Amino acid sequence: MAALAFDDLNELGALNPRVNYPLATSVPGDANGDGRVYAADLIVVRGQFGRTGSAISPAGADRNGDNRIDAADVGIVTRILTP
Repeated sequence: MAALAFDDLNELGALNPRVNYPLATSVPGDANGDGRVYAADLIVVRGQFGRTGSAISPAGADRNGDNRIDAADVGIVTRILTP
């Protein structure tokens, strides 16, 4: 995501409407990238449990970004799980 710069503001101090500002699309807990958090995400994370580094696939299974799939990643998905 691009950082805002002074040039992004117009003379009134508002964001320049001619500049595209990307929206964050990652949903916390969404391990499979479908935009929702439900049982399928927990299955993805649990299936990758114990893996580290490049052995993690899909990368979305590493919910806290520490390059390993462990109880912390399972906990993130479990807390956000949609019934």
